Amino acid sequence: MPDIEQIKEVSVAGIDERAKQELQDFISENNRTNREKNTKHWAFVFLMWVGTVAVALVLFAKVYHLLCAHNYAWLDKDQLNKIDEFLTSGIIGGSVVGFFKSKISDPNKM
Repeated sequence: MPDIEQIKEVSVAGIDERAKQELQDFISENNRTNREKNTKHWAFVFLMWVGTVAVALVLFAKVYHLLCAHNYAWLDKDQLNKIDEFLTSGIIGGSVVGFFKSKISDPNKM
């Protein structure tokens, strides 16, 4: 017997109209749910890429600023401090979240 989640169309012979309609409704709902999950997944992946590119651009700007000659430097100390704060708070926050996720998944792990 095939898994009911794998049935994509109502082509089962010998079932009454009510059962056929229920199966069609189930297939429609399952397809809608899968489309929503796929859309949310790709939106999340896209946002992760946007965030990664943004952090890479900020990091590149800081490194370029530090390496270029003094007369080409455009960031002041306050802006550099904000960039440092942004980059380090992300690293620290990510580490803390990763630690707590690992503790939640396996409480005996230290």
